Amino acid sequence: TAPGFLPRYMRNVDPESGEANAALKPMSFPKAASEDRIIGRLLDLKGQPVVGAIVEVEGVRHGRYSYTSAQGNCDTVAATDDNGVFQLTCKSHLQAVLVTFKPRRLARSKMWLDRGKAYMVSVKSGVTVEGRLMFQNKPVSEVSVSMSTESRSLETHLAGMEAGTDEEGRFRLTQIPPGGRFFVYPMLKDTGSLGANMRPLLVETKEDGSTVALGDLKLEPGLTIKGRVVLSDGKDLPDRTRLRVSPELSFESAQVLVDDDGVFEVAGLAPGPLSLGISMEGYRMSARNPSKDWYNPGSLIGTLDRSLEDFLIHLEPGGRQDPNEIGAPDGGHPRALPLRSAKP
Repeated sequence: TAPGFLPRYMRNVDPESGEANAALKPMSFPKAASEDRIIGRLLDLKGQPVVGAIVEVEGVRHGRYSYTSAQGNCDTVAATDDNGVFQLTCKSHLQAVLVTFKPRRLARSKMWLDRGKAYMVSVKSGVTVEGRLMFQNKPVSEVSVSMSTESRSLETHLAGMEAGTDEEGRFRLTQIPPGGRFFVYPMLKDTGSLGANMRPLLVETKEDGSTVALGDLKLEPGLTIKGRVVLSDGKDLPDRTRLRVSPELSFESAQVLVDDDGVFEVAGLAPGPLSLGISMEGYRMSARNPSKDWYNPGSLIGTLDRSLEDFLIHLEPGGRQDPNEIGAPDGGHPRALPLRSAKP
């Protein structure tokens, strides 16, 4: 961070790989009038300034019901200075911005900030959530455990709070926002190789500073989807085609490599609603996929309740379809139905 410049994240920095250089960009709208700025100050529960907190803009509001991306409309990120103060500059047509506060060693929070106003924000310490992962009566080490809010509303959703299990399978998630409902789950990037998983566990955090003890969380053998991606025109798949796998209850996704023959395998899945997606230029999901999601035509969606063999995903030439032009299939939205293979 630096005064007059936008802060910048550097993710996945490896201390053993040498220097990591970052160039900072000047603030987007340096000549904005005071009525086009938002000023805020973050304080902890002792009234001390919260230094170095990241303020991320998730979206902007133009009117009562008009929401868009912040890109090009407002600074998309800010950071608090030594006095806990941050500043966002917006274009004059905006009404408000939705921000996520990400302070170090304190709980995250979200709120709307009106353009042209100043705010004093109290940041809470957060709740600790702890437990232990077990599989076949043995502790599971080196697995990431994550939490995300039950609510998926733009205004309330929080995700990305993670911790790893130690040699005894224990994990300890800290600075979790109090007074909320969260799903707790092992992350798919680890459960695939483990071959085990669990349904996301819904927990409720209470007052600030409290601890939620979950005890032993028992993993079960994971479910598997084995199948093939085919193109209706008979052409070969592009190199390194990837299948996106996104469990609906846990806010995460993983990518699985599809081989040259279109064959793929996804292991370590938990039962529950699931979406599968492939982004391939010039192709789209065809109507031969009974689990095609008409709200998101590039995906399949359905409930996984058992392992699936010979699962076929059928793509056809064509551009992205307008969801409003796709009628609902017989039997309702496929989310409530078992995940089904395309017809051969």
